[in-house]
Amino acid sequence: MKKPGESSSRTQLRAERLHHQWSQQELAERIGTSVVTINRWERGVTAPSPYYRLKLCALFGKSDIELGLRTEPAQSLYTPDPAPVALDRLWSLPFRRNPFFNGRTVLLNELHMHFQNHSQHVIALSGLGGIGKSQTAIEYAYRYRTDYRTVLWLRAESPEILRRDYTRLARDLHLPAAESSEQLSTDLKGWLTAHQHWLLILDNIEEMTLAEQVLPFFFEGHVLLTTRLQATGPLARHIDIQQLNLQESRTLLIHRASNLASDETTPALSTEAQQAVTELSQLLDGMPLALDQAGAYIEETSCRFVDYLERYHQQRLVLLNRRGTHHMQHPASVVATITLCIEQIAHGNPLATTILRFCAFLPAEGITTELLQTGITLVDTTSAQAAQKNAPLEFDRAIANLRTLSLLYRDTSGTRFTIHRLVQDVLRETMDDAEQVRWATYTLQLINTLFPAEALQQNIQRSEQLLPYIDLCMQWIKRWELTSLDTYQLLTKAGRYLLLRAHYSQAEAFLSLALHVLQSAHPQSATELATTWNALGSSYEAQGRYAQAEAAYQQAATHNEQTSSSSPANPTYIETLHNLGRVALQQNRYAQAQSLLERVVILCEQHAENQFTYLSSLQLLALLHHQSGHHAPAQAMLNRALRYCQRVFGATHPYSIEYMSQLSLLYSMHQQDQQARALYQQCTSLLAQTVASGYELTASGLKTLGEMYGMQGEVQQAETLLRQALAITQHSVGSKHPDTAECLSALATLARQQGHYQQAESLLLRASEILKNYFGPTHPHTTEIAIALGVVYGLAAKYQQAAELLQTTSDLLAHAPAEAALSYSECLCALASIQQLQGHTEQARELLIQALAQQEQILGEGDPRIATTLFHLGSLERECQQFQRATQYAQRALAIRTQIFGLEHPALLETLELVACVSAENGHLRQDDNSTKN
Repeated sequence: MKKPGESSSRTQLRAERLHHQWSQQELAERIGTSVVTINRWERGVTAPSPYYRLKLCALFGKSDIELGLRTEPAQSLYTPDPAPVALDRLWSLPFRRNPFFNGRTVLLNELHMHFQNHSQHVIALSGLGGIGKSQTAIEYAYRYRTDYRTVLWLRAESPEILRRDYTRLARDLHLPAAESSEQLSTDLKGWLTAHQHWLLILDNIEEMTLAEQVLPFFFEGHVLLTTRLQATGPLARHIDIQQLNLQESRTLLIHRASNLASDETTPALSTEAQQAVTELSQLLDGMPLALDQAGAYIEETSCRFVDYLERYHQQRLVLLNRRGTHHMQHPASVVATITLCIEQIAHGNPLATTILRFCAFLPAEGITTELLQTGITLVDTTSAQAAQKNAPLEFDRAIANLRTLSLLYRDTSGTRFTIHRLVQDVLRETMDDAEQVRWATYTLQLINTLFPAEALQQNIQRSEQLLPYIDLCMQWIKRWELTSLDTYQLLTKAGRYLLLRAHYSQAEAFLSLALHVLQSAHPQSATELATTWNALGSSYEAQGRYAQAEAAYQQAATHNEQTSSSSPANPTYIETLHNLGRVALQQNRYAQAQSLLERVVILCEQHAENQFTYLSSLQLLALLHHQSGHHAPAQAMLNRALRYCQRVFGATHPYSIEYMSQLSLLYSMHQQDQQARALYQQCTSLLAQTVASGYELTASGLKTLGEMYGMQGEVQQAETLLRQALAITQHSVGSKHPDTAECLSALATLARQQGHYQQAESLLLRASEILKNYFGPTHPHTTEIAIALGVVYGLAAKYQQAAELLQTTSDLLAHAPAEAALSYSECLCALASIQQLQGHTEQARELLIQALAQQEQILGEGDPRIATTLFHLGSLERECQQFQRATQYAQRALAIRTQIFGLEHPALLETLELVACVSAENGHLRQDDNSTKN
């Protein structure tokens, strides 16, 4: 219900608006509210808050009583004796506005809106010393000074300083002389209760009880606290002051160095200077005090940004400790500010000091509770005992102490911490070298303790979380040449994990350093040396650097031979032989590869614990025989692997299903349809039993099954399985991993077989992008996809795209290392096919002849791939009616295929047909020539 006279009083507001010929919308815009609010005021539904009453009075130049917004003067709960002196406006800030203040716009707007729209009128700006709390409070006072009749400033870092400022403020407010500090406090509370539209800033408050002593129970003003405390209790709403972002940091640094106010145009800088400003801003991590110090130094010395950056890298602590002449309202340097906080912690809580020093050697963000609690147990006995006795309570108390000075921030989940990078820098730089080495060593021990020992899929999440810590540990290892056993173990574990994740170049860096540590500090560890050389070789091999990989594996073999590790039962020895066999196969040295792999198979059969090495060796032997065109031995190897899986793991185990699928695929490739179909049917029936047994097929198994279904013409089932394999792979290793590219390639092959060339093209483009990013354009995996994409373009009659892609790829491979020579020949063959389809027979002939020369140099004379190239050359020459050359090529292809394939093999049959056709057509041509002559 409206109060008497309320309607008429609102009519006065409407009349005043109409007198100025303003609409409700115009009035709303002038005072910063909505037209709906103006309408509600004028209808008497709601009344303006004190803030908007003040704005309306200022706008119309009348009092709130004259505008009908208040019918009688407000009654105060406190009547001072004698009556207070009426003050029109009072400004007690002891500082000028900072002309370089930059950023914080969102925060300032948030503060302003909160003060106007909420009943909570006390806000605490919290953060590390030097982060800009006081400057933000000063800027707020200047920016919104017209909203307040009185702006008051009290320093509150200690009761003594607060008491001195009380006395000053009492004089400014014309309060009567007080006989005691208690009376002075009472008088100030009385003034705050009796007046409105004031802003009180309590700066650098260290104890919230001091704020309680200043503020009355009831008041109609706004209070802004600045504090390093992160827990301010019920009195104040707490807002963390964050670092400036990169752009804000750059602007502050440039303007401070140039002595330009923040609203002036930023001067143009050279590219070199821009880069230096960016790097400095990142190094100073958005701390306004540090940026101001750097800018002041540059202004005072007139040095370049590049010069300061160089000096900072060389003498960081000196520059961080130099405040400069014109220090505005913060005379203490970054080092002094942070060091004071650290010293306060050191005197109060040794456990907090331990935590802080650990944080100095860890990444600044994402430090977990587990890391800190584990680390505590690794350091001195005092800290360890403190951690063990009432561990959770002691740990929380230490964290609380660090948060009182904003040296450490805890996220909302309560499990992760953040520390400012400059706090880390100051902590480290103020330690001597021996102390830094000690804490860096503790950090290595800590990460080594937590990092999983085995590079397995189930350990991916934990390993990934710890990887950034190892990147930082690399800096400490290199800086102080740390060569402990923890260093070696950590680098090796991380390297093996990175191999699993296909980060091969990074794995190489870690493993190379691990090898250096081992060779320099632990040369007697021959078994570890062999293990590390094997892992390093794997990183080379994965990058297609087969010669380097083989050299690394040979080093492993040498170390195996020097110790008892050369025993046939030793897993490292068997792994080394396996690796040497695999890399020989990669380089198409079949005889050497076969000898090594067969030796591994024999050793594994004698020592049953090497199950996976045994299976992998049988697979590689099957691949070797398949590439050599010896189908029966290839099938025999996969049959042995399948029988082994069935015996060891069971018929329904995913491994058994996968090997059965592989064998079915091999039969299909060799056109042995009856055997392939029989295995396909067995797989189908066993699949249901596998799921019922609780097994889950791996991505590899699903992919193999999908390919098998595709070969059998079961397209829908094949696509379902291949997409499942893709989904699992993306989930486990990510969408940018080479294994994902392999799944995409399998789907593309299925799409191509169905004539869905556009779909195949899209899938191969995705796969190609992944592999280029991982391996570069000349890696065998990358070029294989490029050739497949070129073939798809050709099948889709996109001859120009096909030719351009294949030509670009062949040009790259022509100048690539020797390992890429076979890929080069395959690319030339594919390009020749495209040229032939377009009728460019001469270009096609030259390409095929060039490819043949490459293949003969690499593969020898009896390889089925050479026979394929000869067959294509024979077909091309037949098309050009060059029957003599066609006969030569066809006969050579027939000789190779006769030696390799059985009489019913399709490849042999097509070669026989080519020979017959060429002979017949050549005979007809001779007859025609004779007839013409006659």
